[in-house]
Amino acid sequence: MGQTHVPTDRMSILCRSLYAYWETIRGARAMPSRSDFEPLDVPKLLPYVFLLDVQQEPLDFHYRIVGETIIRFSGQNLMGQWASALDRHRDPSPVWALLRNTVNDRVPRLIHFSYSAGDITVSHLPVLALPLSDDGITVNKIVGMVDYAECIEKRLMPRQLERKQRLMEEVETVAADGTSVNGPEKDGGALGDDNRQSDATFYNAL
Repeated sequence: MGQTHVPTDRMSILCRSLYAYWETIRGARAMPSRSDFEPLDVPKLLPYVFLLDVQQEPLDFHYRIVGETIIRFSGQNLMGQWASALDRHRDPSPVWALLRNTVNDRVPRLIHFSYSAGDITVSHLPVLALPLSDDGITVNKIVGMVDYAECIEKRLMPRQLERKQRLMEEVETVAADGTSVNGPEKDGGALGDDNRQSDATFYNAL
């Protein structure tokens, strides 16, 4: 397996879980393809996951899928939008640099992003980008995670905090060798309705 340039000890629990799944589906290749990524393998991660298409010339990034939690806490729905048209995503920005470096280096990249929107300030937000390639050479899609679970406790009400804690306990059971986060429980697991909505969002957008 190739070097990732992202030490796993720098990753949050959720980012580490998605990264472990990416490693599993890529096997001995440099990168997995989009067809290798099966949303039902990681249902509890989907509210925090995004999938985008990479346009090579000129370089740009099209948000195909954005998880429910990302939409809720970012205050905007990025689905269908181009990074070049978004203030916090266009070049030059930490997000653009993350995506560009993932495409150029063809390895996972991680940043910790801070921003303010209205009266909300988010600090040290983990954003992970994982390259996907249909031909094994050119990155044509990126799957990634925005782990609001690492910083939303400052903003959440007790009920939401309880749900976050339950999710953490479930995800911590994921094996370091890439064992997937298994399917939803009868009640939707710790994510409840978010989990079911995100499953639907992924399949409707593919």
